[in-house]
Amino acid sequence: MNYLLKQMVIVSALILITGFLSSTSAYAATITQGEFAVALAAELGLGKGLTPEKAVKALKRVGIVPSKGWRLKEEVTCEFVAEIQELTVLAAQRGLIRYDPEQIPTMLASLCEGLGVCAPPTIVVYPAVPVSPPPITAELKGETCPSPWK
Repeated sequence: MNYLLKQMVIVSALILITGFLSSTSAYAATITQGEFAVALAAELGLGKGLTPEKAVKALKRVGIVPSKGWRLKEEVTCEFVAEIQELTVLAAQRGLIRYDPEQIPTMLASLCEGLGVCAPPTIVVYPAVPVSPPPITAELKGETCPSPWK
């Protein structure tokens, strides 16, 4: 029984290690922020076949600039991807790119999967609800507005 228990522990440990290695291997590829910028600019319809410098310039025009700036030679991190997602949603909300804000998480997750980098965090973007201005009443027009000095 003791021998069988040892064998089960060894097999379980191997399964855990193998599972860990296979789950992290999807993100083993390293790409630079410059390469990411080129792919993102192309996906957003800002230009195809751009150099990293031109891709960054195009992304800057629509407000997609990380807090530390674009560092073209640095590796893409999960934190970087999360920040880019937030900035891309803002650009979509401002109407600066061809995507609706609700489409950004799915688009960016697909892009990241294709590039072999960690996916952005799951977020829910709710569509903007148009707000109508209040109706203009006689009080707002000043016709019957009482004076505070009387």
